[in-house]
Amino acid sequence: YRCAVDRAHRSRVNLCFQLPSAELEREFLGEAARAGLHHIAGHGAVGGVRVSLHNATPEESVTALLTFLREFGARRRAVD
Repeated sequence: YRCAVDRAHRSRVNLCFQLPSAELEREFLGEAARAGLHHIAGHGAVGGVRVSLHNATPEESVTALLTFLREFGARRRAVD
């Protein structure tokens, strides 16, 4: 997962990142949706992934996201 935004300008509530290829990004978004993580595709003109974690986001949702990120990353490293 790579974030193109300089650290000094990153949002604390909107996590934006890209995956190494458009194909892998599509796979990520598809698996995320099947895991119950919806509406995280980035802006249509820019692509990537954008996850909003505002004050009302339940801790369980953050845990589900972190678990998915770790598991997807682990599976991809085992394959790539």
